[in-house]
Amino acid sequence: MEMRAVGTGYILISSFNSLPEKRYKDSMLYARAFWVSKSIIAWDVDAGDGSCYLFSSKNATLSVANGEIHGYDIQIKLEECNEKLPEHVTEKFPHIRDFKHFQVPPALDVKTILKHQLAFAVLRSGGECTCITGLQLAGVLDELFTYNGPLGTMFSSEAVSLYLWAPTAQDVNVLIYSEPEGGDPLEFIELEESHGVWSTKGPVTWEGCYYVYEVSVYHPSTLQIEKCIANDPYARGLSADGRRTLIVNVDSETEKPKAWDNLVDEKPNLLSFSDISIYELHVRDFRYGEGWDFGEVAKNGRGVNASQFNLCETGIGSFNDRIRDAMLGGSPFGHPLQQGFITGLSLEPNDHDHGSKSTVDHMFAILKDHIQERVRFHNTGPSWLPGVIVMSIKDGHDGVPELSQLDPIYSYIVVNNQCVPNWYNVQQPLFEGKRSTIAPTTDNAM
Repeated sequence: MEMRAVGTGYILISSFNSLPEKRYKDSMLYARAFWVSKSIIAWDVDAGDGSCYLFSSKNATLSVANGEIHGYDIQIKLEECNEKLPEHVTEKFPHIRDFKHFQVPPALDVKTILKHQLAFAVLRSGGECTCITGLQLAGVLDELFTYNGPLGTMFSSEAVSLYLWAPTAQDVNVLIYSEPEGGDPLEFIELEESHGVWSTKGPVTWEGCYYVYEVSVYHPSTLQIEKCIANDPYARGLSADGRRTLIVNVDSETEKPKAWDNLVDEKPNLLSFSDISIYELHVRDFRYGEGWDFGEVAKNGRGVNASQFNLCETGIGSFNDRIRDAMLGGSPFGHPLQQGFITGLSLEPNDHDHGSKSTVDHMFAILKDHIQERVRFHNTGPSWLPGVIVMSIKDGHDGVPELSQLDPIYSYIVVNNQCVPNWYNVQQPLFEGKRSTIAPTTDNAM
């Protein structure tokens, strides 16, 4: 499937009709069941005269052919409990309070199979699969792998230690580099796992080097065990391009600003208790794209400017300089509506004359539309638009965006791509065996 960016962004709307023979595979791309604790799985499913089973495959070879499930290592029958989900579950997951409650056998080695491809299925008495789905694991991971120890890079006088929380990973290795980019790794080390945390130790000479993790893990967007190269999520420093993690000791004397350790003893004398307040303008770095007309920011479109997030390759500058100029005079920000621009929410001074009622209504109608656009499409996950079902981009394997479909029979896709026009190829199992109808692209900068 190919998609072209238009202008500074685009929306591509496309409808899909699933072919019947693909419905099982499509279902495994979703995760409608919730494994909420070691002993409880919740799913809003009507098994009818069938039975519910949990399937796992270490090598991610699960498939359904002619109504039968193949490629599994473990098949466990799950008994439905007549009681509702426990209160501690519904407090944490209130949106599934009416789901059915299935008991996981206590003898099952849950920690091990959480590393596998998992599926929850309904089978008829003859073994025919009538319904299958993946599982969401947040609840059971929280219960079994809660961890309060060190994470990231830890330094001692003798060694550098690395800790990574990755309970669903099958293998984790670390590649140590001397440079922020290019070159072969100095070392390739296999990490050891304990209670879902992978760790290793190395010499203090690692300080100043860079590293990435190589993680073998089941990836739901591809339905395969993937070998992913990833930065440390607990990184304290990165290379300039963000592709490698810097091994940096933030307590090192070479990294601290001058007199850093003495700051606690050098607090300034405050004339008022309110002087301890830190406002957004003290610390925030306002960003803008090259094409903005700052002489017009007080107009009705200021909500769009303040909430623009699609800055890829537009050129980035700092709005703080503009604020400084406004303080000194001689800039277009002398107008009271500058306050509304800064917030992006039209929070002008109450005593400002906005003009006639029709002008005010028009201004706020435009603002409302722009803000709703941003809220609806800016990393909110699946959302609703009047009359259509939408899907939104989420992270996929190896930098390829994954599409999150709400309705396997008929649905719309809303795609927000980079602002520089180009071709972008998306290859997803979700699209296999489907007929697509592409609507005209809409030039709508996101």
